Amino acid sequence: MTEWEDDSPISRHVFGNIPDPLYWAFYATVGVMLVVSGWLISQRVRNYERGQPDDRRTTRKNANRRLEDFRSGVWMQTLLRDPAAGLMHSAIYFGFLVLFVATVLLEIDHQLPESAKFLHGRTYQAYAATADGFGVIFVVGILWAIARRYGMRPYRIRIKTKPEDAVILATFLVIGLTGFATEALRIAEAGRPQFEEWSIVGFPLAGLVDGWSAGALRDAHRWAWGVHFAAFVAFLVILPTTKLRHMITSPMNMYLSDHDRPKGAMKPMPNLMETELETFGANAVED
Repeated sequence: MTEWEDDSPISRHVFGNIPDPLYWAFYATVGVMLVVSGWLISQRVRNYERGQPDDRRTTRKNANRRLEDFRSGVWMQTLLRDPAAGLMHSAIYFGFLVLFVATVLLEIDHQLPESAKFLHGRTYQAYAATADGFGVIFVVGILWAIARRYGMRPYRIRIKTKPEDAVILATFLVIGLTGFATEALRIAEAGRPQFEEWSIVGFPLAGLVDGWSAGALRDAHRWAWGVHFAAFVAFLVILPTTKLRHMITSPMNMYLSDHDRPKGAMKPMPNLMETELETFGANAVED
């Protein structure tokens, strides 16, 4: 929003070709959707709080073990026991994570004053190559997931497939493909400057539209950017409302897992002679 520009010849103009109404609509919509996502997450937390209280405090005794469990959750070590599923999920998870960090870094650089900007020169070129490389990994992971779930359809996946799986995969695929399309059209509109060769996907794709007029490139870039933005808004909605929330909750579940009791073990009943409880277990089942 500061609109400070980088004076380095090896950099990119953020929100180039995006009209001011769309520019401000972007920030307004993202702000609103972040609040909506936060509210949806809070509703999920309230649902979790309906369970019985349990002592899962982090202490000196269990701190190291919990950090190790959390690290295992982040690195998806349990999924890697199945090499195919583990590699596929890793491609999606880490591909998306790097792309998200790249987007955040770009926005931070965009808001900084000219003297503090850092995405220029060799740094920008390394940034562009890294983002494109992980973008490829992300898209390959999504296509692999689509093939496994709707093509190969192994039994254990087939019986668990729900409509929300298609929504999640479609949203991710649109984010990945329109990201590359937006980048390619941006580079083409700028005349394919030589330093953009480090955009290892966007630069070659930009060559496919060399013959397009300036007006066609401008309109196509705006449409691609708009669809990419809409897919991101959809992601903010499905993150807290579908199984996609496991990206956040799974590492936390592993961090809070109770190793003092065997897996699946039930808690012992209280002393009925000393307790004042009148009911035990669940007396009402709700959604």
